[in-house]
Amino acid sequence: MPLWLLAGISVAGLFVIGHDAAHDALFDSKRLDAVVARLSMLPSLHAVEVWVFGHNRVHHGHTLKQGIDFVWHPLTVEQYRELGRFAKLRPELEWGPFGAGAYYLREVWWNKMVRFTPPTRWAKQMRRDQAIVAVYALGALALLVALDGTGGIWQWVKVVVVPFLLFCQTIGWVVHVHHIAPDIRWWPRREWNRFRGQVEGTTILWGPPGWDSLFH
Repeated sequence: MPLWLLAGISVAGLFVIGHDAAHDALFDSKRLDAVVARLSMLPSLHAVEVWVFGHNRVHHGHTLKQGIDFVWHPLTVEQYRELGRFAKLRPELEWGPFGAGAYYLREVWWNKMVRFTPPTRWAKQMRRDQAIVAVYALGALALLVALDGTGGIWQWVKVVVVPFLLFCQTIGWVVHVHHIAPDIRWWPRREWNRFRGQVEGTTILWGPPGWDSLFH
């Protein structure tokens, strides 16, 4: 079980590499960036072209713009008060210290990566990358079942599913502290501009010694 934690951190570390490659910022060659991005994002079950659309184009292009940027989009006090008793439980969980992974799994991975309907312009590339991820995940299951029978299902849970869930918790924490602070404001569309979204909305994080090396 201690190795599960290491595996989850390793998946998160690979995702950092994939994130930079998906930005075309890791190598001089865009082709090499594309290959590395797809390989390093496989353990986190992310389809690269879907990620590029949601992260590079939407999130970075419209950071903190109400109604468009979807990463940790807050509720107003009035919106929260209008929720029912049970509906309030979800934001209370997901915005707490141990709910970040659940938020990322539901709002980012499931809603924006799996159930996402691709725009026509990029549909072919997105469907291709979704298929690559599906072949990786289901192919690993088929291989482990072929090697170990029904025991292969438990092996698959240990080597694919559990590290993925731990990765979701890790990236949920990281994304939360990047975008949530009392002085970060979400702007209505007419008031938003790139300076407000990308400069005023940038946080500076200080971590303990060795934290940067752990993730990078």
